[in-house]
Amino acid sequence: MRNDEQAVREAMNRRLAGLRSSPVLDAKIRQRIAREEEPNMKRSVSLGLVLALVLTLLTAVSAVAAGIVLSHQVDDELLAAQALESAYGVTPTMQGSYFGKTVEANEGSTTVTYWGTGDLRYVLGEYTVTVRDGKASVTWSHDGESTAGGFEAEAWGIDQLNAMVAWSQAHHDVSGYYGQAMEIAQRHGAARENGRPSDGEIAALQAGYAAQSEQAQAAAKWKEQDMIALARQAVAVVFQLTEEQMALVRSPQDIYEPWEYYSLRDGKPVYSVWLYLTQRPSDRPDEFPAFTEGDGIYVVDVNVETGVIESIHYDADLGSNG
Repeated sequence: MRNDEQAVREAMNRRLAGLRSSPVLDAKIRQRIAREEEPNMKRSVSLGLVLALVLTLLTAVSAVAAGIVLSHQVDDELLAAQALESAYGVTPTMQGSYFGKTVEANEGSTTVTYWGTGDLRYVLGEYTVTVRDGKASVTWSHDGESTAGGFEAEAWGIDQLNAMVAWSQAHHDVSGYYGQAMEIAQRHGAARENGRPSDGEIAALQAGYAAQSEQAQAAAKWKEQDMIALARQAVAVVFQLTEEQMALVRSPQDIYEPWEYYSLRDGKPVYSVWLYLTQRPSDRPDEFPAFTEGDGIYVVDVNVETGVIESIHYDADLGSNG
């Protein structure tokens, strides 16, 4: 007769057999297990019951992750984001408020470049992350330069970014630092050039988007509600949102009918799911902060043929002007 441990192990293998290995999801699942596994029982509990509880937990975790397949590029982008926070303290909230991102797939590696948006580009500089074989290395264009002096410094690092987040949360604008960044950029001849596309260029872009939308819709094999469910699961697992937070997440599909946003990403047909999280109750705004960690916009591109998550982006929206 097989013992409980062997039976549980075989059950776990059956439950988890369909999951694709992802270093990001693996780490998130381990974090959730560690958080939920804090003991609240007497030492006399039987081994069989403990293993059964672990199986229940892993089943719940795998249910969250079930069906979520991240593309290799998304894996690398998320590893890059983690490495940037670890090496320089640039959090996802900062990444999603003050930086643009460029991704370049190379032979055997991925290079992700984070650059300050608008007139923040000079002072914030560029962070370059190279991901190879699940490991990431990070450099900063201002490495070796002094960041002392607050917003008067020529290079803005983590101290300035923390101050920017604090100001934006308190005042809901960028007036406390954007003007200084613009002046510094101008002194170095790096001010942003403002330009508007011509009407012809705008029309061409619109026609291109329409053609991509038609192509992606024609290729769709997944239902929209199923892709929305996948996107929600991906956001919950990748960004470690709680059940309470996920209950507050809304999408345009919840509000507007119809809502269609099909396009091509790197030649792959995708359906973009936009998810919004605001934790401040609309009926009691004065009792809660305007911004709570996790608030913002999550955009998930789901492959309409395979269900693979081709892109996932978080915008905390603190870098906007209101």
